[in-house]
Amino acid sequence: MLRLGQIGLEVWYASPREQLKKAMQLYQTQLNNLIEFAASAKSQDALKHAETVWQQYKTIAGGNINKTNLIRLNQQSEELLAASQAVVQALVEEAQATAQAQIVDISGRQRMLSQRMAKFYLLLSWGLNDPLYKVEFDKAKLEFSTALETLNGSSLNTAEIKQALVVVDRQWRFFQLTRIMGEDSYLPSIVARTTESLLKDMNRITGMYAKISAQ
Repeated sequence: MLRLGQIGLEVWYASPREQLKKAMQLYQTQLNNLIEFAASAKSQDALKHAETVWQQYKTIAGGNINKTNLIRLNQQSEELLAASQAVVQALVEEAQATAQAQIVDISGRQRMLSQRMAKFYLLLSWGLNDPLYKVEFDKAKLEFSTALETLNGSSLNTAEIKQALVVVDRQWRFFQLTRIMGEDSYLPSIVARTTESLLKDMNRITGMYAKISAQ
């Protein structure tokens, strides 16, 4: 959704067309892997539903990139988000909800939130002034900030994780400059760059937490 918004706004940072293609391929691969991995009936049912929603999303994403399709894709992406979160919750339950599994879940969700913030920001930047977009943008920011505090206070943090979180904290403070945005002062290119950095760093941190969980 973020990459489609970038293409529509002609924000070409990080080669959005190529990134969109790779992201869709990666999502499909990860979904296929999870379907093979899922052990419980609850996880399997959640994954089947996620697969159905994903196929619907792909169909729309393959069309023209315009305001009408972006609105439809936003609605579809919300359904996909809910379906994906149901999968995560089912898999965490399979892992018996240990402290390690929970911190991996929180950290992993930060990746999604970084893209969610960017998505709603870009929708607003394109003049799609649905009040709900601003509400969801603010909700995502609050959730990201709260979760970042939780991660910073985790007893599982190694020196490497703490150092990586310092970088995320710095990026997060910069991102919050979007609070001063006005109706005619959106900065989609800067937001795309910042959220891309947050995504990459949170992905690395999630991997470090996952290694701890596997020990």
